Amino acid sequence: DPSMRGAVDTGEAFVGGRDLDHTNPVVQQGCIELMEKLKELGFAGWRFDYAKGFDAAYVGYYNQAVDTDFAVGEYWVDDSRRIQNWINRTADSLGEGYPAGKKTMAFDFRLKSILNHVFGKKTGQKNSNYQLLGFNDSIMKVMPEYAVTFIDNHDTGSTQAHWPIDSQDLGTAYVYLLTHPGIPCVSYEHYGTETRDGKGATVVAGTKMTLHDHINYLVTLRKACGITNTSVVDVEKVNPQVYKGTIHGENADVLVVIAEDTKVVKAPKEYKAIYSG
Repeated sequence: DPSMRGAVDTGEAFVGGRDLDHTNPVVQQGCIELMEKLKELGFAGWRFDYAKGFDAAYVGYYNQAVDTDFAVGEYWVDDSRRIQNWINRTADSLGEGYPAGKKTMAFDFRLKSILNHVFGKKTGQKNSNYQLLGFNDSIMKVMPEYAVTFIDNHDTGSTQAHWPIDSQDLGTAYVYLLTHPGIPCVSYEHYGTETRDGKGATVVAGTKMTLHDHINYLVTLRKACGITNTSVVDVEKVNPQVYKGTIHGENADVLVVIAEDTKVVKAPKEYKAIYSG
């Protein structure tokens, strides 16, 4: 019955779920009421699934309406410019009578792509392309305060494994993630030990730490050094074999060297070696 149809879609189609008509004020109010109820229950924020499915301005409108503390959109494209455009669009008004939206964060799928190209997708794959770690083509580099960075999630890794990273390089990948700007997101698949896909008990190569403890160490280091989502990074050396960068935290600087053989780079005398693997 054509009379039962909603307005023309404001985003891309998705066969795996119902397609809400966000132009409808009843739907808008329903979304807002749900989010308000979730806040009452103690949720501080949320992830917008398949954010390509409707206009980003609605995301900003809903977040503005309930004064969301934290929100991130899953806008899955390997294209930094399109993700930036989505983030900026969340701050726009839906039109006359609507307030400006609340600018919303996005998962950095461009950085995810870079990490896959550096560390490989197949288990045990030899690493290369370290120069990509110095590229400015990621949300973490161009809009770090709105970049939620990650190694893998329930779609890319875990039991679905649509776009996984080489599991043998998770330790190294987290060194990069947890020392650099953006808002890093740890996958429970990598942190936990009790789930069927949990890798937290595996030992990080070259260390005596499990991946769970390795991540804890890096989180503690990040906090102690005062590294934030907008900390400045000076890339000092980068080529296909090595990445060397200094991250300027509020309390201390951290020099990170990632390479097949880190001996190719000598640390300056004013630095103290605190962790390697």
